[in-house]
Amino acid sequence: MTFSRRDFVRLSLGSSVLLGTENLLAQGVSPHAVKPLPRAAPSGRPFHAHFVDVAAEAGLTAPTILRWNR
Repeated sequence: MTFSRRDFVRLSLGSSVLLGTENLLAQGVSPHAVKPLPRAAPSGRPFHAHFVDVAAEAGLTAPTILRWNR
C-alpha cells in the first residue's frame, strides 16, 4: 500500500488533532507556588571567541527590528 504526500499530510494532521492541544503545545502553565531553579555556577574557563560583523560584506542591508509584545 502506498501513500501519496497528500495522504501522508492528512494522516499526520489527523493524528496531531487527536493528541489534543495540551499535548501538542506541551508548554502548560506553571502554578505560582513553583520556585525558579537556580542557575549553575560559571565554569571559570576562559571564553576565547572573536566575533566579527560580516553583514555588510554578505550583502545584508535591511534593518532588523525586534519588537517584543509585553
